[in-house]
Amino acid sequence: MSLPLADITQNYRSSADRTKEALHKIQQCLDRNNMRHPGSVGPQQVFRSQHSEKLIQGMCQQLEDSLQRISYCNTQVVQDDIKSAREVLQNARESLKLLPSLCDETIKCSSVGDLVMDILSDATSTLTQEITKNLQELGQGLIGLAESVCPWVAQRSSVCKSLSECMSKKSKQAEIFLRSRLVETAGEIISTRLSELRQALAVTLAETMVEQVLQDLTATQDKMVTRIVFVLYFMCLKLSWYS
Repeated sequence: MSLPLADITQNYRSSADRTKEALHKIQQCLDRNNMRHPGSVGPQQVFRSQHSEKLIQGMCQQLEDSLQRISYCNTQVVQDDIKSAREVLQNARESLKLLPSLCDETIKCSSVGDLVMDILSDATSTLTQEITKNLQELGQGLIGLAESVCPWVAQRSSVCKSLSECMSKKSKQAEIFLRSRLVETAGEIISTRLSELRQALAVTLAETMVEQVLQDLTATQDKMVTRIVFVLYFMCLKLSWYS
């Protein structure tokens, strides 16, 4: 986006402070538009979540098929394994319900960003008060020094008025600067980073759960396949005995 340099130059000559403030706000808006929206979930993470869900669903179906193939076996050991496998299935399906809510949880937590802005706004007010107080003390000290050397000049109303106006102007500039840097710029950066941290926590938990569920499903499926092989083997032995 190009800015009209002729207009900027003209305005800068007539009102430098206001022109700087306006340009800074324009730049902030441009930077904010280029930043990723806090709490947004990237397409790569959405893809990984969908892929994990499909993978878990596929393994659940495989395990369900294996259980149906061996459910007729009435031996206690096999029935105990079937019971354990159904618990694994139940846990896996419950985790599938949780995964989408973990991704949505980071978007719901907007209060942290508001809290950051409130804290920085309070800090800006405190700093502004301290700076104003410091400027007033400095002004009084300068007036006192000037009066001790040139009392007939320093005590003129025009001198005191000029210094008072300068202190008021600089205090206002300090407040604008602090609010711009702390609340708007730093606040936006901090809120974005906190959002990324919340998202990282949710993603880490989701990925860890998926990894554990897949390990449980794989181990259980391998065990069921082993049971099926043994059952089929003994059935073949029985058939050979009867024949």
